[in-house]
Amino acid sequence: MKARLILIDVLLMLLANELYSQSISWRLAAGTTGFYPAAIDVYQKTPDTLYAIGFLQPSTYTTMNRCLISTDRGEDWDSTWAPGMGTDYGAIKIDPTDSRTIYTSMISFTIESNDVNMTTDGGQTWLPLFSGRGNPSPLIIIDPVNPRIVYAAQGPGILHRTSDRGQSWVELPNMAATDMMALDISSANDSILFQAGIGGFYKSTDMGQSRITLQTSSDTLLGWRQIVSEPMDPQIVYATFPSVDDSIDIAGVYKSTDGGASWVRKNIGLGRYNRDIFCLALNPKNPKELFLGSSTPTLNPDTLLFHSTDGGEHWEAYGNGLPVHGHIQAIALDTLDDRVYIGVETGAYPGAGIYINDLVTASVSGGPGAGKPFEFHLYQNYPNPFNPATVINYGIPHRSRVRLQIFNVLGESVETLVDEEKEPGNHAAPWNASRLSSGVYFYKIIAGNFVQTRKMVLIK
Repeated sequence: MKARLILIDVLLMLLANELYSQSISWRLAAGTTGFYPAAIDVYQKTPDTLYAIGFLQPSTYTTMNRCLISTDRGEDWDSTWAPGMGTDYGAIKIDPTDSRTIYTSMISFTIESNDVNMTTDGGQTWLPLFSGRGNPSPLIIIDPVNPRIVYAAQGPGILHRTSDRGQSWVELPNMAATDMMALDISSANDSILFQAGIGGFYKSTDMGQSRITLQTSSDTLLGWRQIVSEPMDPQIVYATFPSVDDSIDIAGVYKSTDGGASWVRKNIGLGRYNRDIFCLALNPKNPKELFLGSSTPTLNPDTLLFHSTDGGEHWEAYGNGLPVHGHIQAIALDTLDDRVYIGVETGAYPGAGIYINDLVTASVSGGPGAGKPFEFHLYQNYPNPFNPATVINYGIPHRSRVRLQIFNVLGESVETLVDEEKEPGNHAAPWNASRLSSGVYFYKIIAGNFVQTRKMVLIK
């Protein structure tokens, strides 16, 4: 009898999950019908503003290039700046402190062109930075701790870095990689830079001055693609290895819990035809929530979007209302208003455009993860940089006296957030710094014999 009740509970849970998945419906944003998005970015400080790059009419690449802008949370989109900025493969990043400063790296519809540009006036004028040739690597990433630092990649596998918002750049010769396909910076430690491509998977612990090889690609034609590191724990990293042939059994999502030293495949819920993965995104408010954009073969229409709420252990279809042909080229998250944007390319089929959904899973109550932690942990605050409010999460494995303090760069205590006994579990301490000036601050936790300090940046 007990076994039957357990079975019934399991079946009801599976049915509830299936009904929830089917109830999620995506809607096509106005002004994006027929638009093939290559990249989307959200201005997180005021997420009314978004930019996207891509093109219209795939049969006439040279005449319908587009960059789109939305100023109403993605509901309506309009074209901005001159033709020639369109692409079917590229990156766009908005400075998190200034929505008018934007960086792009893109392929201009020929394999021999990979250009990097920036604007400081919202796209009215553009400054060419670099012109790449061969083996394009259209990647842009902004340091999550210090937005003055930006990394820009271009063909053939060259990586540049600026420390002054694009005023001057240096090339990082030790980070050169043929067919570089992914970059990621750890929010918990911005000295850690992950890099991937056809040649392998690499890690730098000194902001790109040097690197070590974590993995080599077993398939020299495909190579590693997306990289996403957990913002509150630099040891947890996700990466993808694609497949266009269902006989290749190495494809899918991989997860590391030791900073990239070892990897485990996490494909439960992903069919073989869903392993040609084009993009992967993590919700920084809830690091266990991930979104995966895949591709479907022409003769096998299927789900393009998958969702995990347990750190990639299980995946479920999340594409109700999306096309079933083509691939998802871009995923962007509005972490303030809990909204997801998906860029769908459909080839010869209808339905291309930017899709919106408001049903992002809310952040985990009491901080990252679920259940009782096995050890003490002080997480990176989120958001960071911030203005003026942020949240500091920490975990304690047993009842402890906890003291959490904020210090300025002179080592002076500016506020005590926690000074009391706390029960075991994950906890969140909000902090509002509206009375303080911009700058670097430190937060320190003392819980029993555990002591740890982290850095955060207030930008007003």
